[in-house]
Amino acid sequence: MSIQYVNRSNDEEIIDIARSIMDNGTGETKNEHILIKLLQIRNTPMLNYKFEQERVDFHYKNWRNLNNETETETEKFNRKKYSLLETETKNFNGRTLKRIIYNDGKTGGWLESYDNLSQDGDCKVLDEAKVYDNAKVYGNVKVYGYAIVYGNAEVYENAKVFGNARVHGNAIVYGNAEVYENAKIFDYARVHGNAKIK
Repeated sequence: MSIQYVNRSNDEEIIDIARSIMDNGTGETKNEHILIKLLQIRNTPMLNYKFEQERVDFHYKNWRNLNNETETETEKFNRKKYSLLETETKNFNGRTLKRIIYNDGKTGGWLESYDNLSQDGDCKVLDEAKVYDNAKVYGNVKVYGYAIVYGNAEVYENAKVFGNARVHGNAIVYGNAEVYENAKIFDYARVHGNAKIK
């Protein structure tokens, strides 16, 4: 199967042409979704055309599996919401941290590894914040300012850690909790609900 390059500004025209290549214009939804995904990988803007991204991803994944095809480097990059810059590192407390760059081109804070920050959800480490050791940040968490999360600590759901706050040891911060200013959460402490600690 091949997708011909077309020079069209209207998304619906692009899909109509691509669909005719794939299934002779029958409009079968599964094939249409596969084509939408292929066009997305080509960075073709999909501004006007209406579709459900979840179903696009589902059908495309199944199609790849049926054809025993592996993920391309472009797809891997598009699936990840951030990468770590090998060219921008710093030593901190005996750890080598790398600067985050998000897929929108904006730089973030510092991580020791990809295990520290989930690629899923809307969680972010921003500014000069640092996450390292076995610490994990996931969900919709925001860690920013000069905050540091390390050790075996976990921050998840909608929690925020910012300012000069420190979360470490086996501490867990979750829910809508906020830890900020010069707060220190450590050992086996649990901060959750709508708690605000400073």
